[in-house]
Amino acid sequence: MKTNNTELNTLIDSQKEELRIQKDKISNLLKDSKNLSSARKEMTEMRSKVDSYVAEISKLKQENEQLLTSNTSLSKDKENLSMEVQKKSAENSALSEAKSTLSKEKESLSKEKSELNKRVVRASVISVDKIQAQAYESRDGKKPNDVSKAKNTDFLKICFNTAANSNADSGNETFYLRVINPLGETQAIESQGSGIFTNETTGDEVRYSTVVKTDYSNAVKNVCGEWHNAGGFQAGVYQIEVYNKGYLSGTASIKLK
Repeated sequence: MKTNNTELNTLIDSQKEELRIQKDKISNLLKDSKNLSSARKEMTEMRSKVDSYVAEISKLKQENEQLLTSNTSLSKDKENLSMEVQKKSAENSALSEAKSTLSKEKESLSKEKSELNKRVVRASVISVDKIQAQAYESRDGKKPNDVSKAKNTDFLKICFNTAANSNADSGNETFYLRVINPLGETQAIESQGSGIFTNETTGDEVRYSTVVKTDYSNAVKNVCGEWHNAGGFQAGVYQIEVYNKGYLSGTASIKLK
């Protein structure tokens, strides 16, 4: 009843040794007729053990065969599962690569779109010309006087003409005015509408003095704005910059004595 199962063979050898010991015991008993009854009893017990051992071994063999069948099935399941995992891994890798490619393409398209939008905006910038800045002195109830001296100046009036641009939509347009004093400082007072915009050419944040809004209709139009400096003006040359949509549209200067 031995097989190639080491544990089962060890069990059989152990059982054989037990039977051998009992057989020897029976042989010794048979040497004396007085022990015949005991020998018969030992023989009956021995046959019972043999039957029990055979049944146990048969049961273990059957269980081993079932385990072997189960192991074979599990091995196949494991192999199939491993192949499925490899397949899914390959699919995930392909999806990850496709996602990465799509992400790069999306990023590239986004950059292209951003660049295109910048070009469209740049093309719609409204240029200005004939920029004129004049200093004025305020008078209660009367028309302001134009002056040339810094000490008499209460505000600057800045006028310019908008150029026709077919790429610009009709509607409300905003122009940012920068009044830069002789020291190179941008005149700015928050309570008078000063603020910050982004220079689209450099990407820098730029302070502006005031804004001028006008209804633009793709035609030449004269537009004016005023800059009142409560702290007064100093003698020297003031630079005037006009911006539209974050781009410089024109420059001028005025000298105060």
